[in-house]
Amino acid sequence: MQKLRLVTMIVVAVVAACNLAGAGEEPKPKEEGPQPIRLDRENRILEIDGRICLAEGPLELFACAEGGKEYESVIALEGEPWRMHLMLLLMGLKPGGGPEYQGDPKQPWGDTAVIEVRWEADGNAVRKRAEELILDIKTEKPMPQVEWVFIGSKFEKNPEGKDVYAANRDKSIITVFHDPYTVFDNPLPTGGDDTNYVVNTKVVPPLDTKVTLIITPGKNPIPKPKEPAPDAPAEPAQ
Repeated sequence: MQKLRLVTMIVVAVVAACNLAGAGEEPKPKEEGPQPIRLDRENRILEIDGRICLAEGPLELFACAEGGKEYESVIALEGEPWRMHLMLLLMGLKPGGGPEYQGDPKQPWGDTAVIEVRWEADGNAVRKRAEELILDIKTEKPMPQVEWVFIGSKFEKNPEGKDVYAANRDKSIITVFHDPYTVFDNPLPTGGDDTNYVVNTKVVPPLDTKVTLIITPGKNPIPKPKEPAPDAPAEPAQ
């Protein structure tokens, strides 16, 4: 049974990879040398290389792909969003959904993950939760520790009528301001407010510092909300 489950997961991931790779951009030839996105499948650890792209200012994202909204993200990540999505599927995470537009107060749902950041400072390794790099300006404290929700972006038609994986287009990877097109979203009610978070300058290293994002599965998936029951038909008058 366990072997069958593993084979099924691989098949699903391969099919997803074909769909994602063809949605918005052509797959690039396999590159030699170290890769920016690395999956330790046995231990269920995903690592993604990146850099600090904002050392001060308001945030709508925690991380974007390079060339994305770097002016409101702490980290710019290397590699294509569809590859990240594929690695998450191979880790066993299932995407969910939730927000229908940017800033939608609706809570996102789906499997969750713990997200950390590692870098070097003065020859020493530093490792922090993603939330520690984000300051809640209303409480004047770091963002509460959370498990980020894997909503998995979505597909949309481009002007030519082709399906586009929206995270490839928008390059949004981890958002603090609810976004239906991101890969990971903020599970807190504050995700509906784009004035709530800024860079935590006391923790974030200098601009352009090389960092590694570390993603591990969470333990508290958020279930899909139940659809409201349809109204019962009115009884005919006697």
